[in-house]
Amino acid sequence: MESTQEVKKPPAMQRFQEYLGRTLSFNKIVWLFFYVNMLNYIERFIISGSAVEIEEFVEQSVHGSKDTFLGLLQSAFILGFSIACIIFGYVVKSDSPFSIVCIGLLVWTVASLASGLAFNYWMLLFARLFSGVGEAAFQIVVPTFIDDFSPKDHVGTSMSRLYMAIPVGTAVGYGLSGFVAEYFSWRIMFLVSAPLMIPFIVVLHYYPISVLRDAKILNNDFGAEEPSALSNPQNDCSPSKESTAEANQKPLDESENAKLFENQSPMPGKAEVRVDPESMNPIENEKANETTDLTLEQSETFINDLICMIRTPTFILAVLGEAIAVFISTGFTSFGNIFLVNLHMFESESISSVMIGFVGCMAGIVGASLGGITLNWVMKLRDSYTDLFNYYSHLTLYYSK
Repeated sequence: MESTQEVKKPPAMQRFQEYLGRTLSFNKIVWLFFYVNMLNYIERFIISGSAVEIEEFVEQSVHGSKDTFLGLLQSAFILGFSIACIIFGYVVKSDSPFSIVCIGLLVWTVASLASGLAFNYWMLLFARLFSGVGEAAFQIVVPTFIDDFSPKDHVGTSMSRLYMAIPVGTAVGYGLSGFVAEYFSWRIMFLVSAPLMIPFIVVLHYYPISVLRDAKILNNDFGAEEPSALSNPQNDCSPSKESTAEANQKPLDESENAKLFENQSPMPGKAEVRVDPESMNPIENEKANETTDLTLEQSETFINDLICMIRTPTFILAVLGEAIAVFISTGFTSFGNIFLVNLHMFESESISSVMIGFVGCMAGIVGASLGGITLNWVMKLRDSYTDLFNYYSHLTLYYSK
């Protein structure tokens, strides 16, 4: 008989994971998130910062209003981002958060390369669509992850560091892309941004989340709160014990299996089908039933979650507020350069991009810092005015962009 041996990870990989667990504390992970988020926003605003050169590319590829096609590039990104947010927001409840982030960032990397190598407008359009899909995984998972694992008194500062990457990335992406596009090519920004993301993907893929979870439990920081999906031990891609369900699973004996089939009654209107219990594998039968029940349960949970969100007034107001903010900011960033250059307020697109990026960066840093201080203050009053202050402070942080 062949003996089944447990598959072990190569020693080098295990040592690498242990090294990451020792050297990367929670604060360092937050700074890593800062750099990833900054890269996301640098790449997001390349189109806006080099709008004049992009319009020349659009004019050569398609016939029609170049302003309309330029706006479609931004709309494609938002469309992919919006749809993917719903999907990733549900999937993260059952899968490893860092695995989802890594998949999203890989999609983002490929989309960024495709944007830089686009040979016509339609390839660039689809690349922007998938860039939004990739970024959605990061933007959905990471804020909740920080909220779960951050010390209660430092949630605000941790969040502000993450959101401070938005104005910094916007300023760098907007200003630098205008300069590079004017003197070299807008494609360079996309081609440089993509490989810079790969080291972060590798670190996040191999980082053992169990280190942060154990530190949280050791400091008794979970308290009486129920851990969320991201802090669930089953959502860890690092080396862990077997799940309880698999460890405690026992096959039914023949007598129990026979009773199970005897007690089953045919559905109304259906012909009764006799099944010989001895001809079936009880373990396979049990696994099939569990798989069917799990699929139905997941489908019902997803629908229930959607219904619950739609019926929540605070959620609806937050969505409407975000829609208004994105409408205004996207419109200005997409056509602000063209508008200011045509009004002869600046001599060139590169100067206009730098000025817009600088103003946005300063405003965003101040807003994110104030939001972080507010959230720290809110956490101290959490027991008294939880919902009101939490929503206010999180919106303050988010809209600082």
